Amino acid sequence: MKNYPLFAATLSLVLLAGCAPKTDEKPKTELPTAGTKSGVGTPVRVATATEKEVVRAVSVTGSIAATDSVDLAAKVSARVSFIAAREGEAVRKGQLVVQQDASDYETQVRSSEATIKSAEAAIKNAQAGIESAKASYQNAIVKLDQSRTNLKLTDTQSDAGVKDAEQQLASAKAQLEIAKKPQRTQEVAVAENSVAQAQANFERATSDRKRYENLVREGAAAQITLDQYVNQERVAKAALDSAKSQLELAQIGGRDESVRQAQTAVARAEFGLRLAKSNTQNLDVRKDDIKAAQGGVSQAKAALGQAQAGLSSAQAQLAQAKAGLASAQQQVANTRIYAPIDGIVAKRAAEIGQLAGPSSSLLTIVALDTVFFEAQVPETEIAQVKLGMPVEVKVDALTGKTFAGQVAKLYPVGSTASRNFVVRVAVPNPARSLRPGMFARGSVVLEKRRGVIVAKDALVKSDEGAFAVFVAKGGVAEQRKVTLGVTTAETAEIRSGVSAGDSIIVVGQTALREGAAIRVVTDIAEK
Repeated sequence: MKNYPLFAATLSLVLLAGCAPKTDEKPKTELPTAGTKSGVGTPVRVATATEKEVVRAVSVTGSIAATDSVDLAAKVSARVSFIAAREGEAVRKGQLVVQQDASDYETQVRSSEATIKSAEAAIKNAQAGIESAKASYQNAIVKLDQSRTNLKLTDTQSDAGVKDAEQQLASAKAQLEIAKKPQRTQEVAVAENSVAQAQANFERATSDRKRYENLVREGAAAQITLDQYVNQERVAKAALDSAKSQLELAQIGGRDESVRQAQTAVARAEFGLRLAKSNTQNLDVRKDDIKAAQGGVSQAKAALGQAQAGLSSAQAQLAQAKAGLASAQQQVANTRIYAPIDGIVAKRAAEIGQLAGPSSSLLTIVALDTVFFEAQVPETEIAQVKLGMPVEVKVDALTGKTFAGQVAKLYPVGSTASRNFVVRVAVPNPARSLRPGMFARGSVVLEKRRGVIVAKDALVKSDEGAFAVFVAKGGVAEQRKVTLGVTTAETAEIRSGVSAGDSIIVVGQTALREGAAIRVVTDIAEK
């Protein structure tokens, strides 16, 4: 057993709940028993050892701090038009506490809204322009395709017309040669052949003319192409009529007349050939039509591109205007500052009419419903302190009041100067009487248990130097070695050696020896 000074405590703080002497809880002094002879033995006073709650605790000191402290600052540059509270006044979470003049930012909102409407109108116009440009582009494509088709048809028709005209001219010349010859039978045969050939040419020309009339009605061919086939039909009809006339002359005779008719047929055939060759000039016209159609396609495509670019520009303007509106609306919202917590205004740094810029301090709000006791715990005791341990807190400024707290946080790093560690104790503060900055004292309750308690003055040293007490038993002093537990300035916990109910000698014990006769009295002077 370690030796302890008789009147010194080994722990930094020991609380014995209900053990501090009170006027109504002093150890009861026993009266002389029937077995004690009056006037015999050393006079002593005794007290009964009792079982009570023992509290082991660590004493700490520190300051009260707010659980939450919020500095509210301006987000925009504007004059302050409203402040809800002054120092010491309560505010609620979500309450409007500061309002700045929002007129400039509201003007920006209206301007952005007008810009949005303008951009939306521009988008509608651009979309309509795109639809028109698409239609023009499609029309230009159709016209180009039609021009290409016309070119192919004209090319084909021109070649065929020239060939037909050349054949007719050759036939007319042959008829002329026959007419000049005296053989009548041969002339009739030739005339008949000419009529047959002219009839075939006329029927083919008529068929071509009808076919292209249908194509023109369907929009698949141009009118100029039809005109060419009409001319070819007329030429073929004239050739047929001429051939028939020559046949009649051959049949009735009249050689001179036959020659003249043959010559006329040759002249008509030559004219038809010249006409067919002249139609080849339409190829250049068709090529020019294609170039013009290609130019129309390019122009329509460029117009479509411009319309699409206009739409993209209008959409970009709309997006920019919406971003501007959102920014302006946010600025308006930033002129209103709300309390983020329930609490008390600790500092009011602005006044109505004052110009506050971004980051300018306006109010400081502290939460006081629960506060922290920032306790300083010596390094020799910190290992005993655990999260959740109860703490009794007292504040010098609030005499007579005790607040119940709980260890909420253990800081892992201590101070190299003081060798103390900070322990944060959460203390409910519904009355808001605890304020940040107050000096506080606390007791961190390490352990509570039931134990046997005696007056500390009853302790003596045994011959071996250990702690002991004398127990009055049958008029004799019985010395018992004891193991101490928690001690205070006035009481001591006996872990072993004494039981509850034992009569402990508390006065006169210093002169006793084991087995000494004693006499229990009540009026002996305390030593």
